[in-house]
Amino acid sequence: MKGFEMAPPMTAKRFIELCDKWGIKYVPIKSDWATHNRNHKGDWGPVNGVMIHHTGSDSSTAQQSNVLWDGLSSLPGPLCHAGIDYNGVLRLAGWGRTNHAGLGSQSTLTKVIAEDYSEIIKPGDASVDGNSHFYGFEIMYSGSHAMSDAQRKTAVRITAAICTA
Repeated sequence: MKGFEMAPPMTAKRFIELCDKWGIKYVPIKSDWATHNRNHKGDWGPVNGVMIHHTGSDSSTAQQSNVLWDGLSSLPGPLCHAGIDYNGVLRLAGWGRTNHAGLGSQSTLTKVIAEDYSEIIKPGDASVDGNSHFYGFEIMYSGSHAMSDAQRKTAVRITAAICTA
């Protein structure tokens, strides 16, 4: 097993530099995205990977962006570092700790850190704060149909860009 080097989170400036280097388009949801976070709830980092979800909605980009920024009554925002809209543009929602991963198991995190995917990962007790260990992205679509090709390409490119950091 090779093992993934645990890394401190990159700065918002470094993230934008990576997006520029990899030709990934981005638009801040609001101008203060780089300081919009939930750092008051705990540490962010060391980071061990990327978590990608989908919003579960086909509502407008503006509506979905607002939810990613503000969150829900049961889950405060930001809900990710960025959303990926239909055209493959990153909608920057926050930088730092966000509500994108929730609780997970130590056994799963251990396998991710070791890059051990030799068998199906069977999670254990939800005792590890995933929000501190992963960069988080939301693909802005319902999941009831295929995401757009642009969304898929951006998800792959942003993940690859982060892995190079």
